[in-house]
Amino acid sequence: MAPKAKSVAEGAGSKRNIKGEASDSSSSQEPFQKFGKKVVERYGHEWFECQKEAKYLGDEYVNEVRLQTQFPVIYNTINALGLRFMFENPGDCNLTLVREFYANWNTETRFNKTVPIRGKDVRFTAKLLNLLLGTPNCEDGDFNKLKENPPYRDICHTFCGVESISRWDRSKVTRRHSTLNYANFNQVARVWFKIVCSVLLPAKNLTDVTMDMVVLVYMLMKGMSINVGAVLK
Repeated sequence: MAPKAKSVAEGAGSKRNIKGEASDSSSSQEPFQKFGKKVVERYGHEWFECQKEAKYLGDEYVNEVRLQTQFPVIYNTINALGLRFMFENPGDCNLTLVREFYANWNTETRFNKTVPIRGKDVRFTAKLLNLLLGTPNCEDGDFNKLKENPPYRDICHTFCGVESISRWDRSKVTRRHSTLNYANFNQVARVWFKIVCSVLLPAKNLTDVTMDMVVLVYMLMKGMSINVGAVLK
């Protein structure tokens, strides 16, 4: 009977060792990583939920060879303005992480240089975005000035033709001209618009083009320098 007692004692000892090893292993593991709404600051909850099911047009890179062949003027303009990042395939991204980041930045931290995300502060400036994309770090005043005081008539002529009878739609809130109808755009304006939707300012529809989008496309069609980092930020 003595050997049995010894055997039981050894088994019990083995169980204690295994339990102890498991305890040590779990205590050395990294803390559970939160994600989604749990890592979004309170002020960004509403924006995060609104963007959760958003559907955008375009999310793809521009085909360089096809653009050069079919629209050489547009291709040359992109190169002249230092916007070759438009031809690069950025690859896949973590959309949840992107939404978390923008939800934390979108409101109260919009004018700060850092954004809190998953326990870290990430630097987020126009200069860094330009460095990442390889785009010129030029002045961004023209974009803001044109948004405040757009040349309505010339924009219509540039987008729709001199003889077009297209009109601006007014905002019900501000009573200012705010959108243009995409259906009235000429072919060149449509190509520029789709490029901008793909790589700069995503859009949810192809019906009414907002003032930000209109001004950006207008500047590109006129060959004006654009601070891409400032536009994205």
